[in-house]
Amino acid sequence: MKNKRMPKAPVPKGLIWWKDEKRHPLNRHVGRVVYRLRTRRGWSLQDLAEAASLGKSYLCELEAGHHSPTLEVQLRLETAFGLVRGGLLRLAHYAMRRLA
Repeated sequence: MKNKRMPKAPVPKGLIWWKDEKRHPLNRHVGRVVYRLRTRRGWSLQDLAEAASLGKSYLCELEAGHHSPTLEVQLRLETAFGLVRGGLLRLAHYAMRRLA
């Protein structure tokens, strides 16, 4: 007997204002910031993957805005780029507000 999937509960208005929770608008800007920081240093995806101990394919998806970086990933990237804690999200938030 197959298990029936339970329908997703509707999200109350005001909690999130984008369609897919994993596709937060800030993700795209985080990806742009990571790409900009990487290319300014002249690093390839492989160089950044080794410096941050992350997968090359994951970084490619992150730069495309398809992933929301976890706290651990943020800390690894900030360490690799020499940023202060929270610096990556601050730069992305600033870029998002500037373009809005």
